[in-house]
Amino acid sequence: MKKATTIDEQIELYKNRNCELDIDEKEIKQILMDVGYFRLGFYSFPFEETYPKKEYRTHIYKKGTKFSDVVLLYDFDFDLRITLLKYLNYIEINFRTKLIYLVSNYFKDTTNTWFVSPKVMSSEYIKNFDKKMYDQIKEKSRSIKQHHEKYINDKYAPAWKTFEFATFGNLVVTYESLLDKNIKTLIANEYGIKNENVMLSYIRAVKDIRNVVAHNGVLFDYKLERPLKNSPLIIISNENKNKLYSAILVMKFLMASISESRSKNMEKDIDFVFNTLNGNPKLKSIITDSSGYL
Repeated sequence: MKKATTIDEQIELYKNRNCELDIDEKEIKQILMDVGYFRLGFYSFPFEETYPKKEYRTHIYKKGTKFSDVVLLYDFDFDLRITLLKYLNYIEINFRTKLIYLVSNYFKDTTNTWFVSPKVMSSEYIKNFDKKMYDQIKEKSRSIKQHHEKYINDKYAPAWKTFEFATFGNLVVTYESLLDKNIKTLIANEYGIKNENVMLSYIRAVKDIRNVVAHNGVLFDYKLERPLKNSPLIIISNENKNKLYSAILVMKFLMASISESRSKNMEKDIDFVFNTLNGNPKLKSIITDSSGYL
């Protein structure tokens, strides 16, 4: 059984595994107490001799590996997460607004709780709606609680109230579960996308990246849960269909349909973060191989 290690023991592990400690030891101790040895291990892994194999790892670093390179990779990943978060929020709010507005008006003469109508949503979605979505929404949202206090006979609040408090994952599942392809296409058209399956692929990718960013996950070598669909809008090579930079291309495309000025700002901000690696060919190579960034 593995035992906990002290900061001094962690430093010795780096030394014994051929990592050059090119930073003052006091600063190294501060970094290890700030970030944590285990978390920093995700960023030292690409410098190991056996990378990218996760089985039978020797944990020995490649010749010339410096502790400062590990820290720089961590800092890059942190800065990229912070940069993307702003634009992920723009996309999430915009998608939420369009979904609520377009579907609610499409079925305005039928029901304002279309999300539990068997004419609108799949039976599986409706069966799981309370347990997987509405119970959590009621628990967390004071506005929804107030609605039910005022309208005691309503089983659900209207869609424009309910989905304002849904997670991004809830929104994606809702789009996917719509029965009417016309409304799916109508929403996709808002982003210049003709095919609802391409729209679903794109918004799933954004959701995946958003979840990693929101939970401070490791981003630089993240692989999407599902490969992106190719379309004339964004041509992606087979080897890059599940890589980070392809998802960033999707984000850029969606942002361009939302706001031209924000899209330009996003491109500048992302390029700035990637360009911080220009003076370090070793790290740039790691990022290119892992993320698909060119």
